[in-house]
Parts: sequence; C-alpha cells; structure tokens
Amino acid sequence: MINNLINNKNFYNNLQLVSEKFIEFDEKMQEGYQFLIDKQYDKVVGSWIDVWNKLMDHMKNDNLKTFPSFDNIYNGTQFVVNWLNDFDECLCNIVATSNDGEILKVYGNLRISMNEQIISFTDASEELTLENAKRAIAETYFYLGNIKKGEELFEKYLSENPSWGWGWIGWSDQYWLRRAIKLDFSKGEELLLKALNVSNLADRDAVESRLLNLYSDSEQKEKSDNFKTEINQNIKTKNNYRTQVIVKDEKNHNILSNKIGRNELCSCGSGKKYKKCCGK
Repeated sequence: MINNLINNKNFYNNLQLVSEKFIEFDEKMQEGYQFLIDKQYDKVVGSWIDVWNKLMDHMKNDNLKTFPSFDNIYNGTQFVVNWLNDFDECLCNIVATSNDGEILKVYGNLRISMNEQIISFTDASEELTLENAKRAIAETYFYLGNIKKGEELFEKYLSENPSWGWGWIGWSDQYWLRRAIKLDFSKGEELLLKALNVSNLADRDAVESRLLNLYSDSEQKEKSDNFKTEINQNIKTKNNYRTQVIVKDEKNHNILSNKIGRNELCSCGSGKKYKKCCGK
C-alpha cells in the first residue's frame, strides 16, 4: 500500500493511481519522507539514492528530456522536481553540519553530481529550478574546501545573469552565514553591495534584507542605521515618482475626456461649431 503521508499534489485535488510499473519506485520515495520526518537523514539518503538512480535509468532508457515528461508517465505521489528539492535540502543539511571529512566528500560530491544532472534535464524556461541547482553546486564546492572552484562558478553564473539576486546572496553567504570558510563579513558585504548596484536586480528586497542581517550579525549598527535610512529614502522616492506619474496620467486623461468634437459648439461662446471657429 502506498504511503500517502507526504503528498505534494494535494493542492490540485486531482489524485490518480500511480502507474503500475512505478509503484515500488513511489513507495521507496515515500519511505524516505518518513525517515525525513524522523530526521534520520542517513536513512533518507539511503532510500533516495536508490530512487535517484532508478529515475536516471528511466529518463535515459525512455529518452525523456525533462522531469515533467517523466511525471506524465509516473503519475506519482510527488512531483519529481519537488522531491528533488527535498533531496537536495537533505544533502545540504548533511554537508553543512558534518565534521567527518569522508562523509562530507561523499555527500558533497553526490550533491554536485545530482544537481549537474538536474540542470541537464531541466528546460531553460524553468529558471528557478536551474538557479537553485547552480547555487547548490557552487556552494557545495565551498563546503568541500575548493574555494577557488566555488568562486569561479558563482562568478560565471553571475556574469551570465547579473540580475540574479539570490545568486549574489548565495555567494555572499559563504563568507559569513554558511561559514564553510573563515568568517569574512567584509567580503560578504562587498558582494551584496555589488549586487545592489545592478539596476535590474531581481529580488532586491531580499538582498537588502540579507545585508541588514549581515550588519546585525557583525554588530555594525551605524552602517545598519544608515542603510535603513537609504532604503526608506529610496521607497519614498519611488512612491513620489509613482504619484507624479499617476497625476500626470490623470491630467492627460482629463484633457482627452474634455476634448471638443469638431461638430460640437465651440466653447468660446460664439455659437458656431468648433470646426468653423476656434478649431480652424
């Protein structure tokens, strides 16, 4: 019997039976979720590595190009992409908290390999999935002690897409929040400030919030207060600009709505039609 304890399809209220050939696959995935609830992360990985390997076999043997295409024939309790996010988070927890060099190496390399495969099976339109995978790969190199590789990847990704706010956050985090390396608030601050100079930065509010957190953790109250003032001033400026635009639009609308038709009486009071009077 399939364990429906964890089901990320409930929102859609359109549950169907799992495809018969994938029942064992689905049960193994659900087994991992039970271990996850109990925080038995080693057992989660034990179950989910098996699921992952079978998933890769199906993708290649059936010549499937994307995970949604697998979902169409699998029809499982989980959407595969959502399960992959949970698996990655589990691996991240292990890598981030382990002091055992061998465990770090094994699980870190597994996380990198898995996310590289995720990228290869993800359509370019699935931007969030691709960004999460890239960030996972780069930050894992930091955890493994390969700082140079991690730096190169973040720099590469952000040169390709400078507006990726969470990419900048992920890079900055390595120096003060993740603490995979020696604490360096200055480097973390430098990266976030560089991000905020990008005119079309996505998730700007998240970057601003992260910088405030950095100032708080590093006990830089003066910088924090100054930055809060700057944020509030920017908000005020934007609101004023929006008000001006709205007023201007309303004026233009009034001008258009009060425009006199050429066959209507002229507003000057002459009694003539507009086209024969002031509208000549």
